[in-house]
Order: sequence, then C-alpha cells, then structure tokens
Amino acid sequence: MQVNRSPRSIYIYIFKLLNYRRPDEKYMTLIYIINGREKIAEGISKKFIGQCRGLRENGLDAILMVIGDCKYDERKYEFVKQIRVSKKGSNKRLSIYQDLKRQFLLYITLERFLRSANSPDIIYLRYPCPILYFFRPISRKIRKCKLVFEHNTMEQAEYKLSRNYLFLIFDLFLGKSIRINADGIVCVTTEISNYQIERSGDPNKPHITIGNGINTSKFKVRQPPIFDGVELNLLFVANIEGWHGIDMIIKGLGEYEGATKIKLHIVGDGAKLANLKRLSCEYQVADLVIFHGVLKDNALDLLFDVCHIAVASLGMHRIKMKMTSALKIREYTARGIPFIISAHDPDFPEDYPYMLKLSSEEGIIDLVGVLNFASKVYEDRSHHIKMREYACKNLDWFVKMKALKKFLEYLK
Repeated sequence: MQVNRSPRSIYIYIFKLLNYRRPDEKYMTLIYIINGREKIAEGISKKFIGQCRGLRENGLDAILMVIGDCKYDERKYEFVKQIRVSKKGSNKRLSIYQDLKRQFLLYITLERFLRSANSPDIIYLRYPCPILYFFRPISRKIRKCKLVFEHNTMEQAEYKLSRNYLFLIFDLFLGKSIRINADGIVCVTTEISNYQIERSGDPNKPHITIGNGINTSKFKVRQPPIFDGVELNLLFVANIEGWHGIDMIIKGLGEYEGATKIKLHIVGDGAKLANLKRLSCEYQVADLVIFHGVLKDNALDLLFDVCHIAVASLGMHRIKMKMTSALKIREYTARGIPFIISAHDPDFPEDYPYMLKLSSEEGIIDLVGVLNFASKVYEDRSHHIKMREYACKNLDWFVKMKALKKFLEYLK
C-alpha cells in the first residue's frame, strides 16, 4: 500500500509507533533520519536500506526516515517513510527555497522525534547532518531517547579536499559540542573511531567500530572471463571523487609499455569525471579509458563479466586516512571480482589472496604489478565462488548489524 507522504501523516504514524507501549515495556525503536538530497550516491542509499533491514532481521524495529527527493520505493520497503520537498514527478534541481524547506523539515522532524521518543528509543544520524550546525535540538536536556551518530570519514580532511570550507568552519567551531551531546558513536574503522573520540573530548564516550556491509543477495555472482595475457580489463565503479585516485591509474596507462593491452572501464558520474577525461587525453590514452556513465542492472552485470580486476579507492591518503571500509570493495567481493586497493581494510586479512594492496602514496600506479597479480589470481578458476562465500560469511549486513544491535542495547 502506498504511504501518504505528507509530513503530518508520517509524524502521526511514527508518534503512535513510539508511544504505543505499556509503561513497563522496554521495546526499542530505531529511527534512522537521513537528509535525502536530490542526488544521493546509489551505493550509500543501498547502505541505508541494508542497515535497517539487517537490524530488523536481528529483531530490532528500525525505520528509515527520508527528508528529501531521492527515490525510495516505499511500497517495496515497508520500513521506509519519506517526506518529499518538491512536487511529485519534478526532475528539476531543487531551488534555493526548496533546499531551505528541506533543511527546515529536517530540523522540525529531528526536534519532534527527539522530544517525543521514549527512553528505549534511538535516533540515528549519519554525520554530518548540516542542520546540526544551525540548531541544537540534540541537547540531552530536551530528550529522553538516545542519540547516536555514525561517522564514515575524518570530516575536516575531506572538507579540505572537496573545498567545502563552510562545513569545515562549522565543524571546527561546533563539531566538539555536537559530539559531546551524542550518547554513542559508530565508526567504520578504528582510525575514524580514534579521531572522533578525540574530537569529542570524552575518552569514555561509548563507541563501536563496525565496518561497512553489503546485502549479498542483491548482487549477481559474475562469470569470470579468461585471462590469457593478451588484454587486461580494469573496472572502476563509483561516484567519482578525488580520494578514489583513478587519475593515478590513467597516468600509469600513459607510462605503461608492456605487450599486454590494458583498458580501464570507468562507470559512474561525479565531481572529478571531467578531470579524468581531460587527463586521459593529456596522457594520450583516451582510446584505453572507456567512460560508460551510470550503468545499472544487466548492463552493469555484463561489464563485470568481461572485466578482470576491479579498482577500489587508491587515494585515501589525500584525506589523511590509512584505513578504509569502502562499500564498493564489498560489492566487488560479493560479485567475485579480485580488486586492488591502497588503504588497509580491517575486514580483509593482509594476505587475502584476491586483493592486491598497493602503496598508499601519491604517484603513478605500476601496472606491471597489477598484471602479475591478475596472472596469479586467475590460476584459481573458482576464485569468484570463494569470494562470494567470504562476503556472505563476513560482510553481509545481517552479520554486521548483530554487533550494532548489541551496542544499541548497551546504551539503554
């Protein structure tokens, strides 16, 4: 049944849900509030859905509350409630008025839920939530529920790289007070955890490190191509940012002089796409770098079937990070394609046979080493099956959310 998307109807629905308990009942509801921007990376959207579904499969009632216009099928996901900002069916960019309206709705929603939720409940926010920089509905003085922030990066370094100086200034001056008011902090690597605890100024702040997960059942296991040394196809799939470091692969193609033909397939859009196109022309490898744009479903599955090695983030050092928990690596593993990486991912042992760890420094990628890795890994014709099994056992959201549920129950 289609959910009425008006703010009032959704507030009433969730308020009833939060308050329909006996006084002695300790039943916990988690409301995951996200700022649904007009364009939100598909991988991140899948993460929100995966986290809520994983928590629900582990017995915790989780609701995803979306404020904005990114598309979520509420009929498909019964735990998703959405308040839209622009008119239904509008494909235009949000006007300044609509953007301010979305921020205001986000603030009102957050404040109302924080004031009305009961002591067993959790309000869960992915940091940074911009509205936090302008209002303070998060104070413990006005709420009974618990407030938990999830951090996926060390924000200040990322703001500097993306030149988001407004958020940088806000975080410098207000970030500590915001973190102080959190009842718990969830981070995807220990490096980020240490940073956030230091920023909070409270060494005893309850926190947990849980690497990102994936809904393994949503991804098709590929049929690997044969690697005969004649041609090597590399694949990169992401919403392209500077910390992905794909420019270093393109520079490597420009300097490579081996007999094996190497092609780089880039799937996605993003802030750095134009720069990569310019760079491929500058290094005279435009014929070897194929820009596919955004691909989905069968078109993307077919590309995974013809490519040999996937490329993960190679420029994490640009945002001062030595560790990663990239969603894309988990997709690569679930699909069964070996990958190259530069930062350490705690969910994979250093000797994981289907991962090539490169130097986490600025420079040009040596593609001869990648070729040698491909030759070795393709000796195992069942590598895709073994990678899929590893993903199901270690990376699935159902497995990951067991630890988060225990942490949230501890906060009660």
